[in-house]
Amino acid sequence: MGWEDLKNLDSAPGTDIENNKPSQVVIDMVAVFTTQAGRRVLKYLRDNTIERPTFVQPGVGTDGIAMQKLQDMREGENNLVRRIERALKQGGVE
Repeated sequence: MGWEDLKNLDSAPGTDIENNKPSQVVIDMVAVFTTQAGRRVLKYLRDNTIERPTFVQPGVGTDGIAMQKLQDMREGENNLVRRIERALKQGGVE
């Protein structure tokens, strides 16, 4: 990994550092998620990820490793929705 790769990491998906403007991915996300259908999809994703608890109380027959994997997976789902929402904010959508 070189300096060019590190510079690109900073700009994805947020800002094109060279031009100080939103990256193409941000522009695309704004185009997709500001439509009526896109807003419904994003609401569905949020309701079924971020709005659900990540930590689940262990029940009978579950082990700690399985619960940790489930929590890790849930947090990954949450992170994906957060990335979309963060990209929309970078694109000027509140």
